Amino acid sequence: MTALVPLFQCLLVFLIPLLFGWVVMRRVVKEHDLPTLAAGSVIVGMVALMVSINELRYWLEFGPAVWFAYKLLLAASLTLLVAMRPGRWAPGWRRTLRAPWKIALLLAGALFVGVYFGIPARAGFLNDAWWGHLPIATQIQTAAHFPLQHPLAVDDPLYYHFGPDILAATWSYLLDLPVATGFAINIVLLAPATFLAAFAIGLRVSKSFWSATMAGALVVIGGNLRFLNLAGASLEHAANRLQVFNSQTIQGLLQMVFTPSHAAGIPITLVALLLLRTLLTRPSWPLAAVLAGLLGALALVAEWYFLPLLATVAMCFVHHLILGRAWYPSRRRLEQFAAVLFFAAAYGAYSNSYVSGMISHYWMRQPAFEEKAHVRRLEHLMLAMPGAAEIRRAGLAGNQELEAAALAEANWSSSAAGETKWAPPDLVPLRLNFAHFGQAPSWENAGSNESTWVPLWSWSFVSECLPVLGLGLPFGFWLWRRRRDPLLFALIALTVLCSIPPVFLDWGYRSSDFLRFFTGAFSFAAVMMGLMIGHLLGNARRGLRLLGGALACCGLANAVGLGVLGLMPSTLATVMDISSKGTSLSQATGAASTPAAPGTVSQPDHDAAFRQLARSLDRFLFPLAQGRDRVLVVVPPGDLPPLRVFPEWLKLSTLSRVLLPVGWYWNDSGYAYYYRRAVLNLDEQAVASLGARWVVVTSLWGYTPPPAVTEALADRERFMRAASFRAGPYEMSVYRVY
Repeated sequence: MTALVPLFQCLLVFLIPLLFGWVVMRRVVKEHDLPTLAAGSVIVGMVALMVSINELRYWLEFGPAVWFAYKLLLAASLTLLVAMRPGRWAPGWRRTLRAPWKIALLLAGALFVGVYFGIPARAGFLNDAWWGHLPIATQIQTAAHFPLQHPLAVDDPLYYHFGPDILAATWSYLLDLPVATGFAINIVLLAPATFLAAFAIGLRVSKSFWSATMAGALVVIGGNLRFLNLAGASLEHAANRLQVFNSQTIQGLLQMVFTPSHAAGIPITLVALLLLRTLLTRPSWPLAAVLAGLLGALALVAEWYFLPLLATVAMCFVHHLILGRAWYPSRRRLEQFAAVLFFAAAYGAYSNSYVSGMISHYWMRQPAFEEKAHVRRLEHLMLAMPGAAEIRRAGLAGNQELEAAALAEANWSSSAAGETKWAPPDLVPLRLNFAHFGQAPSWENAGSNESTWVPLWSWSFVSECLPVLGLGLPFGFWLWRRRRDPLLFALIALTVLCSIPPVFLDWGYRSSDFLRFFTGAFSFAAVMMGLMIGHLLGNARRGLRLLGGALACCGLANAVGLGVLGLMPSTLATVMDISSKGTSLSQATGAASTPAAPGTVSQPDHDAAFRQLARSLDRFLFPLAQGRDRVLVVVPPGDLPPLRVFPEWLKLSTLSRVLLPVGWYWNDSGYAYYYRRAVLNLDEQAVASLGARWVVVTSLWGYTPPPAVTEALADRERFMRAASFRAGPYEMSVYRVY
C-alpha cells in the first residue's frame, strides 16, 4: 500500500495544473479540437502555476506558497466547472482525425518527442542551465521572499526571465528531486506540447493531417543542410561527429529546447497564437482575459518572445479591425483588443523579469530590498578601506563622511602596488548594425564579453537557414495571400520581427544574445515549411511530390543523425561534459585531439567524487544556513570571474545550495576583486566585504592553497574547522568564520 503513495503524489502534483488548464480551455476558451486542448491544457496549467507561485513568493516561504498555489488552482477549477458551461463539440476535428490510426500516430509522435528530448535532459544535458537557471531555481526554493538576488552578485536584485526556474523548483520540491531533474521534467512536458501546438496550427491552416504533422515535427527538430558536411568530415571522436550535425551559428529548437526559456517560450507563443485566432473569430471577454494573462506571463519566460508577440498581436488587431473587409470594428471588439494589449504590456513590464531592465534600468524597486542592498554595497567599499576593523566596530548608520569616502573609492584605478582594481564598465549602447552590416552574430566562440559574426552569404549561415527561413517564409506569405488566415499572418509577422534584431542591431559584446530571437524566427518559419512540404506531398504532380519528399528528408536528417549518434556510448558523455563546462564544440574537438597528461585522474572518478562531496556539504551546511549564508570556496585565482565561461566549481552553488558571491562573469567587479584577494591569503577585509560566513577548502581541483591561506585557517580566533569529508582520494573541509 505504501508503494502507491509516491504514485498518488505524482498524480496530485501534475494533474491539478493539467486539470486547471483543461477546464480553462473547455469552459472559458470553449475549445473542441483535441490537439489544441492537449497542448493548451499543459501550457495554461503550467503558466498559471508559475504565475501564482511568483506572486505568492513575495509574501510566503516557498513551501506554503507552492501548496497555496495548488489550492488556488484547484478552487479555480471547481469554480469554473460549476459556473461556466463548455462549448459544444464541433465535428471539424473528427473529420480530419476520424481514423483511429491517425490519433494513435499523433499520440505516438508526442510521446516520441518527449522521450527523444527527455533522455539527454534526464542525463544532465541542460545547455546553459548549470550556470544560471539551476542556481536561480535553487535560490527560489531557499530564499525567504522575493525579489531574488543574483546568484553570483548576491547584493544585486535579479531582473531575469526565471519563470521556467519556478516550475523546475516546484517539481524538485514536491517530488524531492534535484533541480536538474526538475528542468528535465519541464522538457518532457513542454516538448510534446510544442509538437501538438504546432500540429494544431497546421491543422487549422491546411485541414491536412500530413501537413500538420510535418509542421509539428519541423518545429521541434528544425531542418538544415548541415548533414552535407559529412563529406570529408573527421569522425574520429564523438565531438567531431556531433559537430557535423550540431548548429553553432543559428540554432533551432532541436538544440535550444535544452535552454529553459526556449523550451517554455516557443509552446506558450504557439498556444497564444491559437487563442488569438479564436478571439478574432469568436470574441469574448473571458477569452480575452486568458489571452492577456498568457501573453503577459510570457515576460517571465523570455522577453525575446514576449516583445515580438506583443507587437504581432497589435498588428493582427489592426489588420483585422481596419484592413479586413469581413470585420466590423465594433466598440466591444475594440475594447477587448485594447484590454488584451494593455494588460499584457502592463503585467509584462511589472513582472520581476529582464523586461523590467530593458524598459528602464532597475526601474522596479522594492524599497526595503534596495535599502538593504545599498548598505551592503557600502560595506563592500568601506571594508576595503584602511581601518576596516574600526569601521566595522563603529557601524555604518549615519556615517556620511565614511559613505562619501567609500563612494569616492568606488572609481578605482591601478593601485600603487600595481594591482588593478575594479571600476564599473560602461554598458555598450544598442545601435544599428553598421559595423557588421551583412553579417549576423554567431554562437561559435561567442561569449558575453565578445561576439563573433558570420556573413549572411557564408556556407554556415546558408546551410542552416535556407531550408527553413528561405523556403518557409515565402511559402507562408504565398499561402496567406490565397487564404487570408490570421494564423498565417501572425506566423509571418513573428518570423519577420524575430529576424530583425540579429541582422540589423548591434549590442557590442552582447550581440550574440540577439540570436535568441533567431531561434524563434527559425521555429515559426519551420511551421510554414512543414505546411509547404505537406502541400507538395499532396500535389497531383509527381515532380512536386518528389520535391516535397526531398525537403522532408532534409528536415529530418539532422534529427535522425543526432539520434543515431546519441545511441553511441561516448556521445552522451561528451555532450554532458560540454554542457557542464560551458564550452563549445570547437573547443571540445580541440580537447579531443589533445592527449591527456600522464597521471591524471579519470573524469568519471572525479565526477563521482564531486557529487559525493557536494551532497556531504549540502547535508551538513543546508540545515544550518538554509541556503542563505555566504560561502567562500578556496580556488585558483585564475578560475574566478571575469571568465569567458564558468568554472566547474561553481556547480557547488546548485548541488550544495550555497551562496557564492563571486561576481559577474562577463566583466570585473567588486565581488571578483575581493574574491581574488580572499583566496590568496583569506584577507580579513576581503572576507568581511564578501559577507562570507563559511570557507570551503577541497583538493577536487588539484589546487594547493597558498601558505598564507593555511596560516590564516590555523587562527582559531578567525576560523574554526566545522566538518571534513572524504570521497576516494579527494578531501573537503568546511570552516566557520568568526
